[in-house]
Amino acid sequence: LCLLFPCAKIAKERRPALRAARRDRVEADKADPDNDEARIRNEAEGGVFFLEQVEGTGNACGTVACIHAVGNAVAGQAFHVPWETPLGKYITEASKDHTPKERGNRLLAATDLHQAADDTARSGQTEGAGTDDAGDRHFVCFCERGGRLFELDGRNIGVDDEAFPVDHGPTTPENFVNDAARVIRDEFVALDADNPNFNVVAFVQL
Repeated sequence: LCLLFPCAKIAKERRPALRAARRDRVEADKADPDNDEARIRNEAEGGVFFLEQVEGTGNACGTVACIHAVGNAVAGQAFHVPWETPLGKYITEASKDHTPKERGNRLLAATDLHQAADDTARSGQTEGAGTDDAGDRHFVCFCERGGRLFELDGRNIGVDDEAFPVDHGPTTPENFVNDAARVIRDEFVALDADNPNFNVVAFVQL
């Protein structure tokens, strides 16, 4: 699922809390390395295709969210992207990188993918899409990997200066949509409840 939301009130409220929770979780895992829950959580996170939206990428959050959706569908063998396409080439090469920042820098250098994304954005009806004029809007992706629900936002930067996926706990492929909808309702819409500018797009296999 890709969520488009008005970010002025929401991102400012959530990101410091998410960063602090991530820091505390990492410290707790270090203090108790034999914790089974931590092991399961970390193994699931290790299987997530995730990249940082690095400086210089510009207004590419929609592109990053789509890449997160497709990349994790490919990683889960639910979808195939021809390797010779710009997207297929990027996912194939980025899967070999070790950190979200490395994947983000690879995207920054993928000029053919940038051009395709910008052309597609400008061909739609959203004012400012594909430019720096998109304003108070941001895309994130939700996916299920390893039995866990992950929120993927390349702008969530941890205390170690690396972007991180947000683990929202256990889920299943059958319950994924309901669990993601609960997070969207409670942690996004609730922070700007009078704003109608929320949209969710599902990436599905027909």
